[in-house]
Amino acid sequence: IRRQRQMCIRDRGETYQTLTDRFIEAMHDDEQMINILPPDEEPRATRFIDEIVELIRRLEDAGYAYLGTNGDVYYRVRKFENYGRLSGHPLDRLESGARVEPDEAKEDPLDFALWKAWKPDEPYWESPWGRGRPGWHIECSAMAIRYLGDSVDIHGGGVDLVFPHHENEIAQSEGACGEPFSRFWVHVEHLLVNNEKMSKSLGNVFTIQEILERGYRASALRYALLSVHYRKQLKFSWLSLEQAEESLRRLMGFLDRLDD
Repeated sequence: IRRQRQMCIRDRGETYQTLTDRFIEAMHDDEQMINILPPDEEPRATRFIDEIVELIRRLEDAGYAYLGTNGDVYYRVRKFENYGRLSGHPLDRLESGARVEPDEAKEDPLDFALWKAWKPDEPYWESPWGRGRPGWHIECSAMAIRYLGDSVDIHGGGVDLVFPHHENEIAQSEGACGEPFSRFWVHVEHLLVNNEKMSKSLGNVFTIQEILERGYRASALRYALLSVHYRKQLKFSWLSLEQAEESLRRLMGFLDRLDD
C-alpha cells in the first residue's frame, strides 16, 4: 500500500510536502467552518527528525533498540515489562500480527520498527543507521517529549489506536525516559454509518463541507457529535442532524425568551 501511494504521488507530479500541505490546509478550512480554535502548536514529524534520531539512540543505549539485518531499527518488546498494560494484551497472549509480521530481520516477531531503511521512491533522511525514515510510533513519542516533557497528563486518540500505536508509544517513551508516559488516556469510540465504521476505505465518509452544503449549521453538527459520551459509538444519520437542529432551535428560543 505504501509503495502504491508513493507511485500515485509520483504519477501526479506531486511531492509528499505538497500533498501534506494540501491536506493540512483542508483540515484548517474544516476547523474554521465549525469554529474549532487552533492549537498552540501543530508539530510535523518531518521537522523533528533530529529529535527522533536522538530518542532512538537513547533506546539503543538502554538496550531497548537494535539494528536488524535489513537495516531497520527495532524495539525489543519483551524487554519492556509493562508491555500490554494499556490494551490488556499480555505478552503471553499476543500473537505475531497487528501490523507486526514475522520477519527474519527481527530478534522477535513482536518487535516493532523505530527506523525504516530507505527504499526507492520513498522520502528519506540521513541517520546513524543510514538513509531511512522514522517508524510510525516513534514520531509521536519524540514530539510529545519535545513539547510536553517526559510525562503528560492526558493523551487522547481513537479507540483503534490503543493497540499497537499507544501501547508502543508507552514502551518507547518510558523505555527512554524512565517516567510514566501519560496519567490519563481518553479513547474515542467510532462514528458509525449504517452500523459500519465511518472510514475512507469503506467509502462512507461525509465531509464537513458536504454536510454544511446540505443546509445544516456547524453548531448542529457539533451538537450531534457531542450528544453521545465519547466512549460510546455514535450512529451518524441525516435524521440525527435534523434532531440536533430542532434541539438547537428550542435552546435558542428559550434564550430569546429569557432575554425578553
